[in-house]
Amino acid sequence: MKATIYFKDRPPVRADLACLALLSALSQIAYLCVLPIGFEGDAGGYFLYALFLIGDPRGAFEFFRPPGMPYFMAATGLTWLHSFALAIAVQAAMGAAVPLLVFGALQRTNRTAALSAAALLTASGVPYSYAKLFTADQLYLFCVILTIFAVARFATARRPQLHYAIIATGGAVAAVMVRNDAFYFALLSFLVLLVAAWPARRLMAVVGLSGGGALPSSWRGRRRVLSSWEISASSAR
Repeated sequence: MKATIYFKDRPPVRADLACLALLSALSQIAYLCVLPIGFEGDAGGYFLYALFLIGDPRGAFEFFRPPGMPYFMAATGLTWLHSFALAIAVQAAMGAAVPLLVFGALQRTNRTAALSAAALLTASGVPYSYAKLFTADQLYLFCVILTIFAVARFATARRPQLHYAIIATGGAVAAVMVRNDAFYFALLSFLVLLVAAWPARRLMAVVGLSGGGALPSSWRGRRRVLSSWEISASSAR
């Protein structure tokens, strides 16, 4: 008489994502309840830069600061709503999404490792610690992790999908606009995209034209805009 043993299937990926999303959201809410709002030093410089971008005479241009964070402050209402609420909500959403992006980046390679990495990242509190701090840390972290996620999904797919290449290129360009030292990270991400797209020649051409044009043009364009603003700011003095 033979005994047959049946093994239960592992829960689907959606169940993992749902549990991870709930845990990450609760962790972010807990950090929001504990952490104070941090608006000192660099945050003040970014805010003055944001005022300058919207044409407020109280603003000040600083050549050494990238424009990404000031644009974020302007877009989330710090300069016109005069409130931290929307900016904190957006940064909190970014923090809660980071473990999910890490899981998505590793899931196709090893699901157990993906869950472990996302759980460790959640336990560390790193994605949630900057949600109420108005420096470039949270925005930069999200841009980098989003780029890594999209590059990993593009590289591990049986047939590379163009929308992941677009997301990766957009995230890399955004990272460059947030921090000066992100240019080499963006360049490395673009090279990985090209290598992954090699079997599909047409897709590689599209990735090459979009990424190859976006990264250098964003860098040169940003430097040109900043230089023109520096000249206008110095002449106004």
